[in-house]
Amino acid sequence: EELSEIAPTVGYQINTDENWDYHETSLKVAEIFDKRDEMKKDLDRVDAREAVFAENVKAKFGNQKLMYLRVTDNDIRYYAYGHFGYLYDTYHFHRAETFNPDDMFQVIDPDKLKDINPDLLIVQADSQELLENKLKNNPVWSSLKAVQNNKVIYADYSTYMLGFGIVSQEAIMKQISDEWGLN
Repeated sequence: EELSEIAPTVGYQINTDENWDYHETSLKVAEIFDKRDEMKKDLDRVDAREAVFAENVKAKFGNQKLMYLRVTDNDIRYYAYGHFGYLYDTYHFHRAETFNPDDMFQVIDPDKLKDINPDLLIVQADSQELLENKLKNNPVWSSLKAVQNNKVIYADYSTYMLGFGIVSQEAIMKQISDEWGLN
């Protein structure tokens, strides 16, 4: 109501319980601005780029296993479903381990991380201090294949956790391509 005093406003709630696909949301927002056709073209362009990216992932990494880790104040989380499902379902990285797909993440401890021992890691920490204290200073960290083979990407919170659309997907593909040589 306060924003309506400044200018006309529209609210749209993204239902992430049922749909993490940004295509539907993008098209609904574009419709508000009468830009649906332009958005459809952009989505088609990104879909084509994602398909090429997925082929490059498959060719370069084959059956190597990826983990997306988030280090928080409370725990270390392995994300494999929900919003991060695109890493596996769209980009065709292989999950390091599977768990209940209804759960977006699984809490793991460093010993479990050592047992899984992923080939590839994408790590997002809520702070540099948490990254150091919970992961990098743990002896398990240096024993991991991904660390030993320089296959760790440090993820930006706003791009990976908050990003939900074309811009973030393009930024993520670019970072992975640049850092892991998929160009």
